[in-house]
Amino acid sequence: MKTITFMNQLGGTGKTTSAWALGTGLQKKGYKVLLVDLDCHRNLTSRAGLDQKGVADSIYEVFQGKVDVENAIYFLNPGLDILIGSLHLFGAGQEFVQGNKEAMLKEQLEKVQTGYDYCIIDTESRINLLLVSALTASDGVIIPMQDEEYALNVMEDLMKIMDYVTKECNPILKIEGFLMMNFRKVVPQEVLLRTEEIAKQIGTKVFHTIIRSTVRAEELALCDYKNFVEEFLENQKEGGTGQ
Repeated sequence: MKTITFMNQLGGTGKTTSAWALGTGLQKKGYKVLLVDLDCHRNLTSRAGLDQKGVADSIYEVFQGKVDVENAIYFLNPGLDILIGSLHLFGAGQEFVQGNKEAMLKEQLEKVQTGYDYCIIDTESRINLLLVSALTASDGVIIPMQDEEYALNVMEDLMKIMDYVTKECNPILKIEGFLMMNFRKVVPQEVLLRTEEIAKQIGTKVFHTIIRSTVRAEELALCDYKNFVEEFLENQKEGGTGQ
């Protein structure tokens, strides 16, 4: 099972929509996919149509040891399952005092990895233990990027957390690439060039696909995101990208 985390400490960058689009896109290609919602806002859970009211078992209960991970997985469609998020994930970490907290997600995913080809993780818009745990469990990272100059200013913090995880927790972790989210008609050339420069410096790439705001949300997976899934799979055939 290959595990991919979507991360960016800025909100509104399209992490959840991108994670959902990649997961469902891979499922439509015939791959078995597990989605994991590590965001206390539960956006991926909501996108999957699961209202947590009346749904007892989330990834939070798994971390608490109250339920086995196998029994917390929810079936969505043939080949597409999900571990749902929880409001209780906000500030979570201090209570999980036993064992290696950074590896708590990895340990759970290892129990079910033979049943899936891909695991796609959606994370919160902040750096915390849950993000470190997601990166520790992952093979690759995709960073959705707003096409705004200020969005590039968070790169230093993101690279610091990547550096920490690769040195202390997960030496095989790689950045698959930056995914440009175009909220204007044209991506500013200076932003694109600077993003490509940063990508080159850390040994990764900027995906050729640009997700346009002009496309209605319900059509994304059929146009821009469809192209993104194809590009992602092509990169996998080529061995992916890395630092």
